[in-house]
Amino acid sequence: MSESEIQGWVDRHWEVAAAMLESGAMDEMGEWQPGKDWRRGLEAYRERQAAKQKIR
Repeated sequence: MSESEIQGWVDRHWEVAAAMLESGAMDEMGEWQPGKDWRRGLEAYRERQAAKQKIR
């Protein structure tokens, strides 16, 4: 990854991490939660992205 691409990667990472936290799939330490479905986190991420698109 080139240095110019790092900021975009970091921004996407935090969006995904926030969605995983909101859904309960991951805790504040970045650990996956047993019995939680990571797909709920993915859906939360998609919802966040869709909401951003509506704002623009």
